[in-house]
Amino acid sequence: MSTIAFKEIGLRPAVARKVALEAKKAGKSPIEYVRWVVEKHVEAHKTFAELVKPISEDFKRAGVTPTQLEALVEEARDAHWRKTRRRKK
Repeated sequence: MSTIAFKEIGLRPAVARKVALEAKKAGKSPIEYVRWVVEKHVEAHKTFAELVKPISEDFKRAGVTPTQLEALVEEARDAHWRKTRRRKK
């Protein structure tokens, strides 16, 4: 994406230069970087249900029932809680 294209979407030249620098650091072209930033921003606003839906679907395809999944999550949460409690002592 050129500076002209950045102007078309309303980015000031100083911001366009910063985008180009960050894109280079990330190993992306400026347009790839802008796309990545926008996608991450949009993803950040998903509900919890939307975020875990792919995971839930994978468990369902594997034949794990919602009750079994809930038990697995509780077991992992309890194990994590016990582990972190031991570190604090």
